Amino acid sequence: KNYHIIRLPVGIYIGEAGYAFRVSKEKLPQGFGYLCLDDGGQHTGSFAAGRASGPGVFVTPAGVRVAGEWKDNARVGLFDVVDAAGQRWLEKYDGAGKKVARKRVPVTGGDAAAGNADGAQPAAAPAPPASRCKTCGGLFHVRDNNAYSCRTHRGVWELDKSYRGPE
Repeated sequence: KNYHIIRLPVGIYIGEAGYAFRVSKEKLPQGFGYLCLDDGGQHTGSFAAGRASGPGVFVTPAGVRVAGEWKDNARVGLFDVVDAAGQRWLEKYDGAGKKVARKRVPVTGGDAAAGNADGAQPAAAPAPPASRCKTCGGLFHVRDNNAYSCRTHRGVWELDKSYRGPE
């Protein structure tokens, strides 16, 4: 695949050419991509004018995984949070991005429950704890591992000369 990289004040942005990578007139991330922060954190998801907007996953260098919907870099609505130990939390944010609730998700032995009509907290399957990277020592959740997860590792990037853009 053909990848483009933008160096930003907070880190680098990596996106696929065409379909998944666009930049605004100001050369800011636009569309789907990976924002690799200098501190080791990473946001994978949708961007608009350089800001996280739409569905995405943010992983901290301490191994906390936060998945939900962003609007102008603010978390809005419900977020599924998994800490480094594997404990799941449900966080709720208002339209301005302020956290208004946080509840521990009860763990069951099976699959996640569908939810309850009375608004009670649904139970969920246990999440595995974060793993430690053998190269940099950072924590990550295996399901979020990708070619850009660790800023210490060097990726191999090839230009795809056959790519003709989205159909």
